[in-house]
Amino acid sequence: MGDEAPGGEAPVIFDDVLALLHREVGLYRRILQLCEEEQALLLGGGGDALINLLGELQVAVNTLHQVSRRRMSLAGRLGIHWNGEGQEWKQEQSQAQHQDGRAQAQGQAQARDMAGALKAFTEIIQLVAKIAEVNRANERLIQGSLEYISFLDNYVGDGPELLRMIYAAGESRICDQHSLDWKR
Repeated sequence: MGDEAPGGEAPVIFDDVLALLHREVGLYRRILQLCEEEQALLLGGGGDALINLLGELQVAVNTLHQVSRRRMSLAGRLGIHWNGEGQEWKQEQSQAQHQDGRAQAQGQAQARDMAGALKAFTEIIQLVAKIAEVNRANERLIQGSLEYISFLDNYVGDGPELLRMIYAAGESRICDQHSLDWKR
């Protein structure tokens, strides 16, 4: 009975928290990859592929949210909190100051695991920065496309002048870049 957590739940061990943290790292890597693929599709004009990719991206983000919430919940049950600012873990003291030899060995192993967790958090911070950078570039591409479409709509109209511009552009980089497939 001593192994059970309050409420009849399975006992939480730090390895569970660490496994979830490493899963988060993997999900952040996948999100970065998907954002980079999004950028390639924005540049190359892959409408249907872009829609599919955005669906994949949403699934990855939703999964990341669930995994992150689960990790924080388990860590909280262990009394471990990430302060986020100084990149340090804080473990609350819930037992007496004196530990026997087995508890000290477990504490040393947990300290090593925490160092691994800090490394994972550092990687997450780096991945988030890269994701933000790629997202900013993708937003600029989208904004440029929207401005180009607005220009065509507002200044050229839909008359013969628009058709002349489209045909003059032909296979130009602008048409490719803005996913304009006028041959359909």
